[in-house]
Amino acid sequence: MRQRFLLTFFFLFVLTGQAHSFEVLVLKSGEAAPYDLAGQAFCDVLLPALPRHGIKAIAENSIRNYTIQKNESRPAVARVIAGEQPDLVVAVGKKALQAAVLADRPIVYLLVPRAEAILPVDHHATGVSLENSSGSEFSEILRLLPHIRRVGVVYDPGRTGSLVRRTVEVRPDLTFLLRPIKSSQEVAGQLESLKGKIDLLWMVPDLTAVSPQTEQSYYSFSLEQQVPLFSFSAKHLPHGATLASTFDWAEMGGKAADLALQVLSGTAPQDIPPIQPEKVTIRVNVKTAQKINLQFAIPVQ
Repeated sequence: MRQRFLLTFFFLFVLTGQAHSFEVLVLKSGEAAPYDLAGQAFCDVLLPALPRHGIKAIAENSIRNYTIQKNESRPAVARVIAGEQPDLVVAVGKKALQAAVLADRPIVYLLVPRAEAILPVDHHATGVSLENSSGSEFSEILRLLPHIRRVGVVYDPGRTGSLVRRTVEVRPDLTFLLRPIKSSQEVAGQLESLKGKIDLLWMVPDLTAVSPQTEQSYYSFSLEQQVPLFSFSAKHLPHGATLASTFDWAEMGGKAADLALQVLSGTAPQDIPPIQPEKVTIRVNVKTAQKINLQFAIPVQ
């Protein structure tokens, strides 16, 4: 499907005689392997599909990378963008998107959690959501742990209500014990109410439910109840999570390139719905799994 779209885009410009080159700025939030992998995949997919003749020469670094430095302010980065006036800014990571929206250029974002909370009402952006297709992660978990049936979730409906609802709808094979909260002070009490009732505790990307102040409650619950803890981020694995979902960064970069081609062909980015990654991988903290006596159906590392 992607190859067909790229060819259609290319021939559209060539046959109409309107082909020209573009200047794209890949703005990365910092030095991190996921940013580099996604950014490189974006360039690898986009560059061969762009026209190779026109006013702006494709050989003159039409795709440029810029990494935000640790102490660099958003206005300073915005001034860099404004000075270059690229046809498109590819914002990789949260800091990049926060700076890019100040420059008022078309944006494609990726690796940004809750991008909708950053974008202004009158934004000119689309991107690859940092949420995988609802429920797909549980298919992978069930391959490892087929006995899982009851999943506990502590969440703030105002933040992750739609994510939780979508997942419940697409996973009728699982029973979700939902514990809505309005403040982080309620987390410990709601976890207490799940004791002895669940096979898996799901840590959702919710700033109310999961914060530095509440994380230890999840880890303690998992160890005391001998219940695996499934997190939305691999960063929780060293601290006590048993399982975590990770993305295929190269896939996300390729999807961002697909969106970029649509924007460069003339479609307003705000008219292009954000898309979700399709590939999800489950990482396991084997030491934590051993501590809670977890038995996997297939070998894990």
